[in-house]
Amino acid sequence: MDNDDVWGSDADDEVMETRREQEAHPTAKDWAALKELHSNQGYKDGIHHGRTSSAQPGFDAGYSTASPLGLRAGRLLGVLHSLHIRHPSDNAITELLDWVEEKLQDVEVFGKEYFEGTGREKYAGGAGGHAGIGEVEGRVREVLKEMGLEIRF
Repeated sequence: MDNDDVWGSDADDEVMETRREQEAHPTAKDWAALKELHSNQGYKDGIHHGRTSSAQPGFDAGYSTASPLGLRAGRLLGVLHSLHIRHPSDNAITELLDWVEEKLQDVEVFGKEYFEGTGREKYAGGAGGHAGIGEVEGRVREVLKEMGLEIRF
């Protein structure tokens, strides 16, 4: 041992050199662990990419079909509720409102049968091709016209 080196020894230097060499040259065990880590991460990245790449187009197609239907149903109900608030004792409005609420529920505006595939094949006209909403809108227009009301919705 050197007299100048109070805390260390030549053996400590050899240990440090061995560690440096091991870090510079990973063993087969290190390579296997590294390979597994990258393999697992690659699998997770692939799953995530697959989900996001297929989910977004499905959401986009469903949203573009469903949002106009929801808007139409909401306008119908909004007009009828406003009329009902303004004329609470008018039985024709009350009956029409009850019928529309029941019909929209029965039609299942957002039911599976209206969105098979992308919904575009069955309803090529978009929201205009939805038979249930079209029927309700026609009936509401008819009743309001009989009452002498012209309301756009």
